[in-house]
Amino acid sequence: MNSVISFLIIGLIIAQLIIFYLIILLNNKVAKFKDLEVRQNQLMQEMDDAIGVYLIEMREENDRLLRELTTVKNAMPDIKQDANHFVDIKREQLSESVLKEQVPIEKKAFVPKNVAANVYKQQKRQELEKHEAPAPKRESLTPEQQILAMHRNGKSIEEIAKQTQKGKTEIELLIKFHS
Repeated sequence: MNSVISFLIIGLIIAQLIIFYLIILLNNKVAKFKDLEVRQNQLMQEMDDAIGVYLIEMREENDRLLRELTTVKNAMPDIKQDANHFVDIKREQLSESVLKEQVPIEKKAFVPKNVAANVYKQQKRQELEKHEAPAPKRESLTPEQQILAMHRNGKSIEEIAKQTQKGKTEIELLIKFHS
């Protein structure tokens, strides 16, 4: 009987050791999950911050676009008035010929004189520049290289963003990535 009791006591001690080992393993698993949860919360916070910055930048770009559209819209009544006056004159001139013959009238785009004159001057200037001095051949730079060159020349991120028509955050990330 004494041997049975000692056998049972040894069996109980071994069972307790195994249970303690399993408790330690479970505790380690729980700790890993807690660490994973903390890292996920940090990543979510970083993502929220990045999206917030992106949304603010988009809002700024949208506000800028709205301001530009408002200025163009304010200038439109003058152009519309000139266009309506031009159409009225053409209608008067063509009304006699339309009455005589049924000729289909094609609507043509109206371009104000000042816009046409500016385009004509630019085109002439470009042709003169081409004929006067041929530009030395140089390798064309990628947009990323152009941005980095502008940054090295001391231009601000806002200036680079305006010239390249890209967002400020995109320019900042590109510069940080290459520095």
